[in-house]
Parts: sequence; C-alpha cells; structure tokens
Amino acid sequence: MGNDGPGWRELSDALRESERRYRELVEYSLGLICTHDLSGTILSINPAAAQSLGYQPHDGIGRNLRDFLSPDKRDLFDDYLRRIREQGRDEGLMSVQVRTGEHRIWLYRNVLSHAPDGTIQVLGHAIDITERIAAEQTLRRNEQTLRLAQAELEERVRERTEALEFLANFSERLAPVVAFEQLVDVVHGLTMPFLADAASAHAVGEDGSVRLAHPAGAAADDLTTLLTGHLARVITTDAVEIIGTPDLAALAGPVLESSPIRAVAMLPLSMEGRVRAVVTLFSKEDRGFSGSSSLVLDDVVRRLRLALDRIHLYRTVEEANRLKDEFLSTLSHELRTPLNAIYGWAQILQNRDLDESAAHAVAVIQRNAEAQIRLIEEVLDVSRIITGKMAMATEVVDLAAVVAATIDVVRPALQAKRIRFVERLGAVPPVLGDGHRLQQAFWNVLSNALKFTGQNGEISVTLRPQTKIVAFEVTDTGVGIRRDVLPFVFDRFRQADSSMSRSHSGLGLGLAIVRHIVELHGGTVRAASAGEGQGATFTILLPVAEGAGATASIADTAPSRVSAVGRPRLDGQTILVVEDHADARDLVAAVLEGAGARVLVVSSAEEAIETVRQIRPDVLLTDLGLPGEDGYALLRRFQALYPNVPAIALTAYARTSDRERALAHGFDRYLIKPIEPDELVSEIASVWLQRS
Repeated sequence: MGNDGPGWRELSDALRESERRYRELVEYSLGLICTHDLSGTILSINPAAAQSLGYQPHDGIGRNLRDFLSPDKRDLFDDYLRRIREQGRDEGLMSVQVRTGEHRIWLYRNVLSHAPDGTIQVLGHAIDITERIAAEQTLRRNEQTLRLAQAELEERVRERTEALEFLANFSERLAPVVAFEQLVDVVHGLTMPFLADAASAHAVGEDGSVRLAHPAGAAADDLTTLLTGHLARVITTDAVEIIGTPDLAALAGPVLESSPIRAVAMLPLSMEGRVRAVVTLFSKEDRGFSGSSSLVLDDVVRRLRLALDRIHLYRTVEEANRLKDEFLSTLSHELRTPLNAIYGWAQILQNRDLDESAAHAVAVIQRNAEAQIRLIEEVLDVSRIITGKMAMATEVVDLAAVVAATIDVVRPALQAKRIRFVERLGAVPPVLGDGHRLQQAFWNVLSNALKFTGQNGEISVTLRPQTKIVAFEVTDTGVGIRRDVLPFVFDRFRQADSSMSRSHSGLGLGLAIVRHIVELHGGTVRAASAGEGQGATFTILLPVAEGAGATASIADTAPSRVSAVGRPRLDGQTILVVEDHADARDLVAAVLEGAGARVLVVSSAEEAIETVRQIRPDVLLTDLGLPGEDGYALLRRFQALYPNVPAIALTAYARTSDRERALAHGFDRYLIKPIEPDELVSEIASVWLQRS
C-alpha cells in the first residue's frame, strides 16, 4: 500500500487525532505529568502542573527535578534515582517548593521507560495532596484533642466519683456521732488518705489552753510547732485557714526543704459559741486544698457544722430529758411520801373494829389513795415509754392465771356497780413475756370498761386460742366510742371528753400504756365500737411461746400481797428506821411495832450513825432522800460498822435506774412507797432470814 492511499491517510488522521487528545490531556491535567532522565533532568512537564507551582513549562525543562524539592528533602533524591534504576519504578510522597516558597505535598508513581531508539527516561505522574494531608493532620490533631478531652473528662469523673464516695462515707460515719470527742476522732481518721496525707487534732480547753490530742506523725511533726500562730488565729476567728506552699516556705524555711508537706488546712470545730478543737490537715501536693480539693474541703466543713449542730441538739435534748427525769423522780417522791402515810394508816385502820361510818370513810381514803398511786405510776410509765426505758422481764407466762388474777382485783368494783360479768376463759398456750406488765395491760383494759359502763351494765371477758396467737377480749355495754375518736383511743393524753364538765376522771394514759406493753410483747391491740351508747370491744392479740412446755402459776404473776393468815412476825428484832418525813416515820414505826419489833426512829444519817454506835440493829430501813447525807452515804458509813447487817431502801423514787443504783450500792431490798404494811413486814422478815 502506498503512502498516498486512502487507507494510509485515514490511519494518519486517526493517529494525529489520538496524539492531539493525549497532548491536551497531559497539558491540562491538574496532576503532574513529566519525564526526566536518569540524572533527574526534566525532559517534559505539563503546563497545568508547572503553573500550579508558579512556573511555566519552559522554566522547568532542562532543570533538575531536585531543584524543585523542599530543601530539607533534597538529600533523599539520590535514593529515589537508585530505586528507579534498580526496580524500574517507585512511588511515594515528595515535598515540593513552589515559586512563592510554600511547600506542597505530591503523591507520585513513576516508571522507567525504554524508547525504540534505545533512549531511557522516567515517566512521572503525581497529584497534589497537600490539602488532604492538612485535613488528615487536622483530623489527627482533633482526634488527639478529643482523646485528651475524653481522658480529662474521665479523670474529672473519677475524681468526682471518688469525692462523692468519700463524702458519702464521711456522712455515714458522722451520722451516729453524738459526742464531740467522737467527732474529733472520726474527722481525724477519715480525712486520710483521700483529702490529706496526715492529720493532727488540737483540743481547746475551757480556759483557752491548747493540747495536742492526735499527733500528725513524723511527716508533719516538724511543721506543727511552726503553725502555732495560725492555730491561735483559727481559734480566735473560728474560720478555716489554708496555708499554701509559698506561705509555708516563708514560714518554715529550711524545715520545709526536708519535709514532704506542701499545703496545710486548719478546720475549727465549734460548739456552744467557742472553738472546742482544731483539726489540721497536711498535704504533700503543691496544689493541695485548691481546685477540686477545695470544693471537697468546703463540703467537709459544711457537713462538720451540721454534725456539730446535731451534737449540740442531742446534748440539749439529753439535758432536757435529764431535767424531766429528775422532775418526775422528784414529783414521784414528793407525791408518794405523803401517800405512803395516807395509804398505810388506812390499811391499819381497816384492820380495826370501826363503826359503819368510819369504815366507809377509811375505804374512801384508801380507794382514792390507790387512785393517786395509779396516776403516778401511769405518768412514770409514759416517761419510761417515751425514753425507751420500760423494763420487761422474759418468762413463760400462763395468761389464764394472769387474767384470773386481774379479774379478782376488779371483782369488788364490778359487784359494787352491780355489773353483770361474764367470763369465758378457755385453755390457751403460754406466751413469753413479763407477767406483771401483761397483768397491768389487762387491768387497764378491764378498768377502762368498768369506768365507762354504768350501773346494771354488762362486761364480758374472753380468752381463747387462735392460730399461733392468744386473744384476750373485753366487751362492755357502756358509753361506746365516737367514730371520730376511735382511731386515737391509744394515743397519749387523748380523751373523748376533755372538758371541765366531763363525767369520767383520768389522764388518758392507760390505753397508751396498754398499746406499748402489748407491742413490746410482739402483739397488737385494737378497739371497736358502733358509736356512742353502743358499747366497745378491746382485743389484745399475743403470739404464743413456741415450744414452751411450762406455764407460770397464778402466784407468779399476781400482785405481791400477804394475807392476814400466817402473817410474819418481827419479835425480838431491832430495826433502825431512818425517815425525815414525820408522818411516814410514825407509820413505819407503828407497823413494825405492831409486828413485834423494837423500832429505833431517826430523821437523818448523822442521827442514825450516832444511834448505831450505841445499839446494833438487826435491820436498817432507810429512805434515800435524806437531808444532809443521803441514804447512799449512810449505807457506806453503816456497812463500815456492821457489814453483815441487812439494809433495805424504802423510798418514793420509783425509776428503774434508782432501783438498779440502790442494789448496786449494796442495799438488799428496794421498796417503793407507798407499800402495804403486811408487805413491808414480810420483806423485812425475808431479808433478815436470808442474812441470818
């Protein structure tokens, strides 16, 4: 085929068109397309790439590619040429310096090319990834910043969590603290190691003297003596003081160089208007007690102030309770002492031959004296209930015997009001509890029914077993209970009619005492009534004693009384009676002389000691509340003379704590006024026989 043939022309045109398209593609490509020889001399470069670097194509052709690299990267160019020659190709990143001095990053992929004429050159292609590299670097920086922020957040969360756990534990340990000395110990021990590395505590006396109650330890002992001025200021101002590293350095000088302590916080503990102690915290951190630690410290101080307020309130309540107990004890003593004479003489007179009018008068006196005694006991019982000091014995109790004994006590009153009385006492299993307290509860409920049931009414008492419980029920046909009053019948001092014109006496304490006694035995009590004039029903439910095979006898639970038959005598005994109340003294002397005793009566401890130096008594019977020396002092002096002679306390102080104190001091018996004459004689005879 000739060169002028149609086919040749068509082929030539196609080749020229292909070359044109290739040239345009190369010239206008945004990437770098170039060729260079094995020494790096540029043979060709596309215009777009040259212009992107701030040059024209002719500025690059004939120059070495090394000249366009960033100066700090040019030493790597020889390694690039070696790889091309050995491997025939190379790819990677190159840092290029544009005409303005700016540096750009190119991603290249170059290959070795062999021309037909034997010429060897390198075909290069690269794209500018500067923005992508910058974006990736920014992303990495942002990721690093985010990781740092996350780590910082986690650290803060950890610190806050630890702080909250510390404060929660701090509050938990402070909660039961009711004494100032306990508070100092808790604060000293709990602040380490979370808030401080060491701690000390100084106690401040009433006279302003300061003593080290808790040393800080070796780490801070050297600094403690240097902080005297700051300690005095904290005591004076009652304000928290924080001493940082600079102030410590100025204060301590060379001492600080050998000490690990870098910060100190002083916390005053104040009560009743003055600083009672100062807790000093020592930190090894330069920023100790600053930043987040300062917030924790502020919270600790706030909680300490709340604890101090609570301790002060507790002391105030304790003091009020003490004064109340003393008042009730004194009230009981002052009321019981004259009642002892009234009740005792009434008992003596009852055994005399009196005409009907005199006998009636004595019965009235005795009945009202007994009513006053019950009122005093109710007031004292309520006080014991409020303070949680009601003593309870635990024994196997036969409820049928207790209920029968209770009925016997109220039977004369039932007969006097001509009340029809119905007993339904079934066989019931025993319960565990205090027989005397249970009889008190049953008596209160039965007396309540008796008080509110009129002449010719009806009262029924039922005792029956149920599943694992015993039910005691009292039903009456009395005045009933209004619906608005029914939910409150067991509240203290609550009465349906509290007006001056009310027809029934009492303080409204009996049923409150019933509820407390029953609940102490694990039982329940409830009241029911259809309304006024419809009567009422009171039900006490008590759990049975699991596995108890024995029951208590009536004698175990019935009130202690001595009958006229077989009444003990005190013939031949010399009894020293010490009583400052003349009427009570005369009564006791009359009772004991009536039982055959020789009675020596005095009104003070000093008179008693003078008497026993002359005459040795067989029994000492003394009041506790005596003028000058009390009964306890008398007992000590008496036992120094006669250690084997029995001593009995006959007193109007009726608290359990009074009884325990008297027995602990060495009294053989503790008798509470008023006491029945026969019971007094029986107790003296019993203790004398035991000692003999």
